[in-house]
Amino acid sequence: MRRHSDNSNFGAVMRDRNASLIGIIEGMRTFSAFLPIPVFSLYAFRYTNSGILAGIALGIYGIAMIFSQIFMGTLSDTIGRKNVSIISSILFSIGNLISWHPMDIQILIFSRFLAGLGAISSPLMALLNERASPERRTAYMAFVGTFSGIGIVIGVIAGPELSNSLGINAIFLISTVLGLVSILPIWLLCEGDPVINRHLRMRGDLPFTFSSFVSSFLLFAIFFFLPIYWSSGTRVISYGSFIILSLIPAGLIGIFISIRAGMRVRIATVTLILFAISAVSMFYFSGFLYSVMIGFFVFAIAYTIFEISFIPLLIRDQSGDYGSIIGFFNGGRYAGEFAGSLAMGTLFVNSRIFHGMHALLLVIMLMIAFSILLLNVRYSKYGNVFNIHN
Repeated sequence: MRRHSDNSNFGAVMRDRNASLIGIIEGMRTFSAFLPIPVFSLYAFRYTNSGILAGIALGIYGIAMIFSQIFMGTLSDTIGRKNVSIISSILFSIGNLISWHPMDIQILIFSRFLAGLGAISSPLMALLNERASPERRTAYMAFVGTFSGIGIVIGVIAGPELSNSLGINAIFLISTVLGLVSILPIWLLCEGDPVINRHLRMRGDLPFTFSSFVSSFLLFAIFFFLPIYWSSGTRVISYGSFIILSLIPAGLIGIFISIRAGMRVRIATVTLILFAISAVSMFYFSGFLYSVMIGFFVFAIAYTIFEISFIPLLIRDQSGDYGSIIGFFNGGRYAGEFAGSLAMGTLFVNSRIFHGMHALLLVIMLMIAFSILLLNVRYSKYGNVFNIHN
């Protein structure tokens, strides 16, 4: 009976116009946002010799997103999801257009900040959530999360390859075009009365918001470190080939685990434990190439699960203000982007050396442990997070 119900929900999602369009929009946005990430630290060092400034340039997008995800999500509760999403797409495109040919590191930082103001996930996910029936809500969220995860995987794979063939600058032009193209499916979305709530009210979920912070802290620390690490010596395969060979099977494994686990709360704990394993493998044993490769593979599995499962888990027990709740969650994610980029940039010494990696690893492990604790406390009223069955 449960399998039949899951198949029925999945079929309903596939036939839903809004779900399909939002999935396409989210996939386009995550693809275009993650295209430059695997090579961005190399790009930033064209304009500065400072690891801190390079880290700020990579992570400032996250600082802008902290405010825009929360504000845009909350604003969409007032003026409508589609209106906010269109404004966000325009801001994202303008920022990437400036990043295409910045004159110096300050302009690159500004352009990344401007692109980050184009938050789109909060209003779109809120629109999807409020139009879905309660029994199918988590299925809808997981469906769109899958598109988002696929966009990330393809973007991270395509970034190094496109940078080799077209140049890193061209990646930002591609992102500009995709941001503008996404306005069409946004316009085609079905939305009810655009004035949903005339009073701005902000609500968040601390355990999930902190878990999103931790995941993005690790993500951007890894992608600041990895291209520099890979270019600092002779490797068995090229950087682009390594990304492809890692992310495709890891992404498929992550999708499989997410589907099999469903909306069981313990999937959140498992994901965070995988993050911890990947951090140890990459940063504690960074002197061993194969350890770094294995660690990245494990991280890719965990991040795929995170993208698919965490927002459905977040909104499952909520009854309103979805834009604000998802906005705080995504705000934590983008705060983590800035903090992870800045932390790794601070440790950068020159083209071959990072100092203080063990100290950084200790901080990461403490954050992961605290995140697991918060999730345990959150779900204590339902039962032990390791044993709960949903």
